[in-house]
Amino acid sequence: MSGLRTGYLFLYNAIQFLGWSYLLVKMCESLAKGHNSPDQLYTDVSPILQIFQTGAALEIFHAALGLVRSNVQITFQQVQSRLYITWGILHLLPTSRSS
Repeated sequence: MSGLRTGYLFLYNAIQFLGWSYLLVKMCESLAKGHNSPDQLYTDVSPILQIFQTGAALEIFHAALGLVRSNVQITFQQVQSRLYITWGILHLLPTSRSS
């Protein structure tokens, strides 16, 4: 079971790494195109940001299932705060993207 757990966590982290790296590339491309305002930048990268930030919610399950030695409550609070900013503020309140 340990090998399966290690393999799963490696795959999860590799996918997250590739996703965040892709987001960085898209941000650089957006800035190179002259999309310098926060709103333009958000429009260019929001789908990638939303996918990989939401995917981080699996970290709560990793802690709850004992796959990692993280405190479930702390992990929940950290992930929930990032999801709140991603979905509750940036997605639902368009004016927040321009500041």
